[in-house]
Amino acid sequence: MPKGHKSNRVKLPLKCLILFVLSIITVVIGIRLFKKSLFNTEDTSIYYKEDNTIDYKVYLKENNFFEEPYLGKDNIYITSLIDYLDIDFNNSLLLDKPATGSYSYYIKAVTSATKVDDNTKNFWEKEYNLTEVKTVDYENTRVINFSENIKVDYQKYNDILLEFKKEYNLSLDGTLKVVLYVENKVDGKDDKKKESYSILSIPLTKATIEVPISITADSNNIGAITSKKTILKDSTVLALRIGGGSSFALGIGLFIWLSLIFVRLGERQSIYLKTIKKILKEYDGIIVNLNNTPNLEKFNVVDVSKFSELIDAHSEVRQPINFVKGNDYSDFILINDKMAWRYRVVKE
Repeated sequence: MPKGHKSNRVKLPLKCLILFVLSIITVVIGIRLFKKSLFNTEDTSIYYKEDNTIDYKVYLKENNFFEEPYLGKDNIYITSLIDYLDIDFNNSLLLDKPATGSYSYYIKAVTSATKVDDNTKNFWEKEYNLTEVKTVDYENTRVINFSENIKVDYQKYNDILLEFKKEYNLSLDGTLKVVLYVENKVDGKDDKKKESYSILSIPLTKATIEVPISITADSNNIGAITSKKTILKDSTVLALRIGGGSSFALGIGLFIWLSLIFVRLGERQSIYLKTIKKILKEYDGIIVNLNNTPNLEKFNVVDVSKFSELIDAHSEVRQPINFVKGNDYSDFILINDKMAWRYRVVKE
């Protein structure tokens, strides 16, 4: 067996195996790089403690009975004497780590007319914006706090409810709510925001307020603001996508190349078998099939380039042509005395 053919038989499967392994590796690398570029953020949580308070004074109209201009918290108030409410909202947020972001807030008034002793059933409700939306940016801080003062004309909203009650001749409970709405967002790629409400509620349409003004505000509230932190720069993301796409394309290209190699091997095998079959069919009468290649060491071996030359030699010596089939090549050998003429059909 010639050395060259033995070497090809060994090298070709090895080359195919190397191509297959390389195609798998490059495709996997490409997918991972591209996937890493897509998931360029990670969840991060900033824990907070919120402590909001509301303080207020009830200022009175001029009268002959009260010497003080206002009454403090948790008193009983005569509604006909109330001039306005002076309210202080205090908002405080303590973070467990420095953060950058912004918070926005505004104050609104909400009047509502509900069924007597059942505030879940509204006859009518309306909102009034008392301030514009204010936005404040903060950077690398752990403490966020602000105060906002608002003066609310109590009689204005009380008269509105009294007019509604008179117009429709209803028995109802009226309420005025003064609400501070705060929205806090830590910088990141996340739509989630921290929202909070501080609410002061006071009855309307009553001669006296026999219960204290109620306050609803987050006090000692603990939670977390979740956002997404960017891991890689845009230039790095672009490089990962280009590298991932190139690696994936290379892997697919190698796989296609490997597929073409197998297609071509199949074509060669087909041509190889067809060539042998044609010779055997045409010259069946002078060809002898052998299982093993004869030992040609004692013969003077002459390799011919065409089968027709082997036929010419057969015409001279009148000896049968021996045929030995192999996987990569097959030999047609004509032996006479010390001479051996050989025609080899090679798959390549």
